[in-house]
Amino acid sequence: MTTLTILNSKICPMCEQNKELSEYYTKIRNDGSIYYWRECKKCVTIRSHNWEIENPEAYAISRNKKESQPDRIEYRKEDWKRQRDSGYTLGWQRANPDKLKVYGQLHEDHIISKKEWIDEKEYFNNECAYCGLKIEDHYFTRLGITKNGDFHKDHLVHNGSNYIDNCIPACKSCNCSKHTATLDEWYRKQDFFTESRYNKIIQWSTEDYNKYLKPRKGLI
Repeated sequence: MTTLTILNSKICPMCEQNKELSEYYTKIRNDGSIYYWRECKKCVTIRSHNWEIENPEAYAISRNKKESQPDRIEYRKEDWKRQRDSGYTLGWQRANPDKLKVYGQLHEDHIISKKEWIDEKEYFNNECAYCGLKIEDHYFTRLGITKNGDFHKDHLVHNGSNYIDNCIPACKSCNCSKHTATLDEWYRKQDFFTESRYNKIIQWSTEDYNKYLKPRKGLI
């Protein structure tokens, strides 16, 4: 009588430790069987990190190609939404006030008056400057509550000025998707890209913003 032995662990060739199968990445073969990675999860992470350090140019090309794929962009949007709705984002912010403060210093709020903000949104027809979503259709969910809300004051150039020339009205989705990318490297890859909206954004940031500047006390 043959006895079937079921293994629940194996030795990782990289760290040479005998680890449970739950410590390995898996994938399902075409025949339905389970394939376990040669190295454990920890060693795979270390190997991947070392490769990134040793091959910075190849890593940058690979990452940009991956991050620009439509399914990847959609996954990030859904992942950000899950983190917000579950309360993870708020919990992280409360647990890491120092990191949040540093980020705030690197990415300050725009110095723009309420009137300037209203005028700017009207300039863009009260739509997201990138995708064209109307402000009355701009909904977002926070802690399980969905509501209509104002657009984000997006920095057109991530590390640019905090004034009206570098301020673009953006919906939640576009603001998160663009993140720190430049306009050209991000916007032209989007399904909702139009040349007319692109030109209008450039026109605003280079010339037309001057028409909506309001005088401030103490400034010449």
